[in-house]
Formats: sequence, structure tokens, C-alpha cells
Amino acid sequence: MTTGIGIPHSPGEQQAYVERLVRAKVTGLMIGENMQAPADITSLQMEAEKSGFPLLMTHYSVPFSAVTRAILDASKQEEHERRGAVTRVYESARIGLRSLGLTGLLKRLAADVHSNLYLFDSRSLEPWQEGL
Repeated sequence: MTTGIGIPHSPGEQQAYVERLVRAKVTGLMIGENMQAPADITSLQMEAEKSGFPLLMTHYSVPFSAVTRAILDASKQEEHERRGAVTRVYESARIGLRSLGLTGLLKRLAADVHSNLYLFDSRSLEPWQEGL
């Protein structure tokens, strides 16, 4: 998040600015509207689009603290969902090892992680058994 004070004015420097952010593995840039960014950030926008770098302009009335709170809340929700998924995987493995058999266990684990799972022999790279 920035008011734009550090964004360069020249097109070439704007391009280099985005390149540096990408190399630093910054996940995106949010610029407050009508603050201190240069009036023309076309080069910044073009380089961001070319690089697949998220760029967001926010209305002047949106406080950075509200955006920060929304990001933190989303992160907490993702962490809660991740922990729930891990718990489901452990529970499925515990139950599966006792009663589901290998095929049933893989199906249940696949449902837990919302993905297809395949079991291969690590030496031959062939399916562990037919149908898996």
C-alpha cells in the first residue's frame, strides 16, 4: 500500500520500479487515488500487466487500515480452512486404515482435499494396484 510518493515520474523508471517489486517477490501494489503518485502512471500499469503483477487503485476515501483489516481477516479464514482440511485428512486416514481399505481411503482423502489422488509404486511409477 502506498500513497504513491515513491513511484517515479519517468516511464522507464516506472517500468524498472515494477520490475524491482516483482524480483523482490512483492505480491501486489495498492495505490491510493489522488494522493502523491505521479499523474501519469501508464508505464507502471503496462509493466504490471505485462508481468502479471497485481496493481490496485483505491478510492481516496478508502482507509489503508480498512484494507489491512480485510487482508488479515481473509488470512485468518484461509488458515482456519487449512487447519480444518488437515484435521479431516488425519481423521480420514485414521478411519480409513481401520475400515475403508486402500481404495476407500484414497477416495475419502480425495474428497477431503477436493482433488484427485493417485497411488503409484515409487520404483516402477506404475499404479500401486489396478484402479488406483
